[in-house]
Amino acid sequence: MLDPLQTIQNVYQRADALSRRIRLRALYPEGIVPYIKRLEYAGTIASPGGPSASVAPPVTTSYEKQFPLEMYPKQDYVLYPKATMKYIGRMDGYSFNSSIPKFDPWFREILKEKAPQVCQDLENTYVRDPCTPERVIAHIQLFDRDWKRMPSGKHMTRAKEIMARLFKPVGQVEPIDFNYAGWHEILPSLEMTSSPGLPLRREWHTQGECLGHIYDKAKRLNHFAKFLSPDKVRAPPCMIGLRPGLLRKDELDDKIKARGVWAYPAEVKVIEMRYVIPLMKRFGSLFGRIPYPVGRNMTKALPMLIDHLLNDGKWGFVTDVSKLDTSIGPDWIDWAFSFLKEMFFMGMTRSAITRNENVFEFLKYYFKRTPILLPSGELLRKYGGVPSGSGFTQIVDTLVTTLLTIYAMLVMGYEEEDIIDEIFVVGDDMATSVPKDFDVPHFCRIVAMAGYEVNIKKVMFSNKGLELKFLGYSKHGGNIFRPIDELLQTALFPEKFVGNSDRARMRVMGQTIASGLCNGFFSKFNYWMAEHASLFPPDPGEIYIPQKRWIKNVLGIEDIPQTICVFDIYPLV
Repeated sequence: MLDPLQTIQNVYQRADALSRRIRLRALYPEGIVPYIKRLEYAGTIASPGGPSASVAPPVTTSYEKQFPLEMYPKQDYVLYPKATMKYIGRMDGYSFNSSIPKFDPWFREILKEKAPQVCQDLENTYVRDPCTPERVIAHIQLFDRDWKRMPSGKHMTRAKEIMARLFKPVGQVEPIDFNYAGWHEILPSLEMTSSPGLPLRREWHTQGECLGHIYDKAKRLNHFAKFLSPDKVRAPPCMIGLRPGLLRKDELDDKIKARGVWAYPAEVKVIEMRYVIPLMKRFGSLFGRIPYPVGRNMTKALPMLIDHLLNDGKWGFVTDVSKLDTSIGPDWIDWAFSFLKEMFFMGMTRSAITRNENVFEFLKYYFKRTPILLPSGELLRKYGGVPSGSGFTQIVDTLVTTLLTIYAMLVMGYEEEDIIDEIFVVGDDMATSVPKDFDVPHFCRIVAMAGYEVNIKKVMFSNKGLELKFLGYSKHGGNIFRPIDELLQTALFPEKFVGNSDRARMRVMGQTIASGLCNGFFSKFNYWMAEHASLFPPDPGEIYIPQKRWIKNVLGIEDIPQTICVFDIYPLV
């Protein structure tokens, strides 16, 4: 039988067809039709095509522009804008479950058996924020504010030049083409158990249930973003999610730790992954050469980073910017995206460059002017601040924190040589190496003048690794360290319902690995939890993978190990 390739007379076209065939064989060894496509064909995954085709729900069935806020039937989730947030109108509301688990019942059962007094003390002292509507709206309302302009002048100009030098090793990466091969490169980065956002959340609870519709909608949105100006691209609004912080019971009336999460629509998130995935891969390959430590096993890297801060008799200075996401103004976001844009090779031809740049501009516009639909149906748009559900969230936070720190140190009189190779930043956490006579209050005052707040009581300034806590961990005896109280708090009080005993076991295993086996009592829980989980029959439909992105980016491993033997876990830490 004659190979179809031999019938192609044009040599270039023949080579192109051959390369496509080789790529497809590498992607799908079981055939051209991939496994996920077969699931869509069978109806296991919702898709707009095939014999089991389904129709995606609309974003809304009704819309009333500037509908009076006072006339909403339920006032629980109604926000009255006072500053920069803009009220757009009323759309269809959605059901919203704000129940928060009191504790992990399986871990609590073991802890109560092994250390009853410790369990009772923890239950009497701590609680997750109840996340009532008033507390959640209070957090969303933090975005309804005015922002200070980004400082100008010679110090900020020099700070931007230093930033360019710090991130020069990154060079340029190429965005993923949104074709079928690109879609399968993006798929592993999607959280299959998380919400797909609007409008798909009205019909399906998780992204894994409706991948066919996500692909279809992302392809459509990506096409429109290539040719339309950002304000003309019609993307769905965000939904609201919850992250309950841990509080002392005696502080419940004074502090609010409810975090309203901006749940991005799945199609916008997929388009972001075109740019985020190659950039994060490049950042991970440059670990130690740029100030953004990511993509490596941090349980092994953190002791090295903290040791580096204390070289040559210097002191470590660690800060955490309070409410960073709500403090970043629109001009800081504009600078961050223009800085990121230089890291992308947008294409060879003028047409490719224009299209990729237009999509990037749309993502920046949506990031800065994010629309959000509250459960009551109220549609709002913010004009500053960082939305928490975006793929660019941590990257933008990191760039802003780094620039802010460099600017403050230049104002204090430090030189470029005092900053280069001496600073590490992840999100709002910053650690740098400074002299013993560093003026911490002066640094906090300069940061406050730029529109940000650093709680001086939470600043760590020391020449001892045990007293410097970066990314939640300090250093003790060549290993990372976290007090047993904090380990037990995070294990006993989960942010979400755990589900079953095997998920509880995997949660504790992940936290044990992240803690670097720094506490024998907590490590012993893996044996007890495995024994406890063996008493229950396995769930045949269980496909739970806990905190996949955290496991991959922070711990540098693909999956939670099934073993409970410490000698098998030790190489990971």
